[in-house]
Parts: sequence; C-alpha cells; structure tokens
Amino acid sequence: MHDITELKQAEARLQQLAGRMRWLTQRVVLAQEEERQRVSRELHDEAGQALTALKISLELIRADLPPEAAALRPNFDDVISLTDATHQQIRLLARGLRPPALDTVGLNLTLEGFCRDFARLTHLDISYTGTESRPLPDTVNICFYRVLQEALTNVAAHAQADRVWVELRCESVRTCLIVRDSGRGFDWQVQTTDRPRAGIGLLGMRERLDLLGGWLAIESTPGQGTRLTACLPVEVL
Repeated sequence: MHDITELKQAEARLQQLAGRMRWLTQRVVLAQEEERQRVSRELHDEAGQALTALKISLELIRADLPPEAAALRPNFDDVISLTDATHQQIRLLARGLRPPALDTVGLNLTLEGFCRDFARLTHLDISYTGTESRPLPDTVNICFYRVLQEALTNVAAHAQADRVWVELRCESVRTCLIVRDSGRGFDWQVQTTDRPRAGIGLLGMRERLDLLGGWLAIESTPGQGTRLTACLPVEVL
C-alpha cells in the first residue's frame, strides 16, 4: 500500500509538471505571435508608408523633368517599378507574419483569402470551401492559419500537385481544417528521410495542435495524393 501511494503521488506530480510545461509552451507560442503581430504592424505602417511616400516623390520628380532630361525618364520608371515591387513584397511579408484579416473578417474569410493569394503566387489550382463559425479565440485562429500556411507550402514544394482542396468544417463537437491534394503522395513511415523539410513542417503543425488539445491526421498513398486533417475540440474554442 505504501508503494502504491508513492506511485500515485509520483504520477500526480508528473501530471502537474506536464500541465506546467504545457502552460509555459503556450505562453512562449503566444509571445511569439504577439511579436509577429508587432513586426507585421511596423512593416505595414512604417515601411509601407515610407515606400508609398517615396513612390509619390519619384513620380512628382519624373513629371517635373525638363525636356533636356527626358533621357532620365526610363530610369525613373525602373525605380518606381522597383518601389512598387518592394512594397508588394513587404505587404506579403507582413500578412504572413500576422494577417490583419483575422482581426476584422474572421477565420473563414482569412483562410479563403490566403488560398486565393497562394494560388496566384504558385499557380496551383486551389478550391476553398468553408463555413462561418462562432467567434474563435485568437490562439485558435492563429493555429489554423499557421497549419494552412505550412500545409500549402509543403504541397507547393513537395507534392507535385496541380489541384488542392481546402475545407474549414465547423461541427458540433469540433472544428477541422482539411487540406487535400492531387500530388504524388508519399509513404508516411519513411517520408522524413527523403523530405526532411516536410517532416519538420508536419511536426510543427502537430505541436501547435497538441498545445490546444487538438490532433493531426495524415492519409497518403504514393501516387494518390495526400489528405491532411487538423482538428480542435469544441471545448477549447
């Protein structure tokens, strides 16, 4: 009886320690997301506004060029185009760090917009379907957004797919994000040996979901594509 009591006490202490570690990890993730949000806002506001002002100044200078300096006009055109391209890259970087849409239009429309932008950049045919859900905690929104980011990045880099289907499914007991592609698929048991980056990405997805009590399921067969399902139970939403 004494041994059993000590064993139960040890198990209780381990559970407390595990709970403490989970809480600390959640705080680290939250701090990372807060820093992403801060950097995103600075990029969007400070750098974005500076580049907009620069473009306007260049256009005004170009318009005021005297006739004898007309040969400089193509140079100004190039610099203005470069300013535009840089501004666009900063906007994409800021959105990747922390999409402002999460705070304004919610998870469903944010994921739809990300799929649309990702399809345009990668030329993948991405079909998105989703249902509006009740307002979700910020940690949940960010979790699903990061999972979609990583999943589509893996598809573009490794799957050799031409079509992708993304679905946000809100059910009574859970909310799930499903990403399915028409690519080459893989053997889940050995996938990390020939695609280490994909393995790291999948591990990161699983860790994010685990922190919120969720789970990640992967179904894949060589030559038949891959289906990734990320779910969070309703009690954490």
